[in-house]
Amino acid sequence: DHHSTTSADGEKNAEKTNIECECLLVAAGRSPNVENLNLENANVAYNAKKGILVDDNARSTTNPNVYSVGDCTADVPRLTHMSGEMAKVVVQ
Repeated sequence: DHHSTTSADGEKNAEKTNIECECLLVAAGRSPNVENLNLENANVAYNAKKGILVDDNARSTTNPNVYSVGDCTADVPRLTHMSGEMAKVVVQ
C-alpha cells in the first residue's frame, strides 16, 4: 500500500534535523482559559484574549503574590517547553 510522507525541518540541540513521517500535527492558536477564575477578586490584571499580565519573573503586574505560567499568561509563546521553563523560574 502507498503512504504519503511529510517532511519537517527543525533544530534539536543546535543541530539541524529533518523528520519524515506519515502525519504531522501542528497545534497553534490556543487561547487562555482565565475568565472563570475570579481574577478580579484577587486583583490580578488580565486580558481575556491574551491572558494574565506578568512581569519578567512571571509575577502578576497587579498582585505580587500571584504568578502565572503557561497558556494562561499574556505575551508569551504558548508552547509546552516554554511553560516548563517559566515554571522553573517561578519555583526558584
